Amino acid sequence: MTFEELHKLFEKELGVNRLADIARELGVSPQVVSNWKNRNIVPYKYVKKAKDKVRNSKFEENNESINAPKIFLAKADSVNVDEASHNDILKLLFSSIKNNYKIVIYTLSLILFCAGVNLFILSKPVYISKATILPNQDAGASSSISSIMDQFGLGGVAPTPNDISSAKLFPDILKSKTLSLNLLKKTFNTESYGDSVSLLDILINDNSINDNVRTEMAVIKLKNKISIKQGYNSPLITISASSPEPKLARDITDAILIELTNLQKKFKLQKINEKRLFISDRIKIVDDELSKSEKNLKKFREQNRNITGSPALLLEEDRLKRDVQVQLQIYITLKRELELAQIEEVEQSTALTILDPPEIPVFRSSPQKRRGMTIALIFGISLGVVIAILKENWLKLKNLYMELD
Repeated sequence: MTFEELHKLFEKELGVNRLADIARELGVSPQVVSNWKNRNIVPYKYVKKAKDKVRNSKFEENNESINAPKIFLAKADSVNVDEASHNDILKLLFSSIKNNYKIVIYTLSLILFCAGVNLFILSKPVYISKATILPNQDAGASSSISSIMDQFGLGGVAPTPNDISSAKLFPDILKSKTLSLNLLKKTFNTESYGDSVSLLDILINDNSINDNVRTEMAVIKLKNKISIKQGYNSPLITISASSPEPKLARDITDAILIELTNLQKKFKLQKINEKRLFISDRIKIVDDELSKSEKNLKKFREQNRNITGSPALLLEEDRLKRDVQVQLQIYITLKRELELAQIEEVEQSTALTILDPPEIPVFRSSPQKRRGMTIALIFGISLGVVIAILKENWLKLKNLYMELD
């Protein structure tokens, strides 16, 4: 409420005209009322107090004609005071914008200009190429060998979930320094840097830096450009790489898959060689034991040609036969597994299946110009309105909120 409205209200309803009388009615000093007059605004709590004075005066004059309880009248007047206060704030807001609309326009223009320069000129486009892979669970090739190893108490040689061929370790392998160093040595054809340029030169194009430092910087930068996502209950892994050029993003993602496959093959061959050597050593041992068992059986038969009447000799012959049969069965099984290991070594099967190969992205991933300009528009308008209100009424608002507190 403005002071003029308060003055007219007191003069009309209470017959009070002088500032000192208004101050006495509201319980404040004349200096405070004088300040209200200079600012032409009255704090909310004194507006409420003034209207309560008027209401009580009318209530006393018309006490007999009033049927509603006094508490309902107080609530109704409180609602009216709140509505009046809200209307005052809205008037203050719209008048501030109207009187300072140029500030709003200038602020909005400045924000949009800065956002446009950043989005359309300074920011480099970023393209992301993705590939989806399914790690192969290579359990069949090692299951039979593992069973043999378990028979001899050597089950620890068999592959475990912590092997590098395990799907659980794929994200760690993709972020490993070994894979990053191999990628940095690869060459790519680019639009900005030319053809057959190493990824190291693309990422850190400054030969004045020490080679070791430059390599470490490139490894960190490359890891930031590579993203690996794996579903919580899904074995599928999504690999993505970002680059300012769409074709380069596809080529880097493709190079990641090649290096990952090569690393898996290298380790797989190493494990197969270990298995083959283990089986070969066991074949030599079992062959010697088989020969020994056969000699023992042969010697027993030569020394005991007629054993039909001796149960003890018959049992001894059966025991020697069982030894020969057991050693022979182990020998045959090991020979078969050795052949399988040799075939597996030549087979060169991959440790992963590429479900969605990387493609050249059509649209940039960032910057998102439409979204950025929309945010800049909203922010510019909001900031301009705030500045306009502060410029027009910051003293009034300060005093008003101090009184409300």
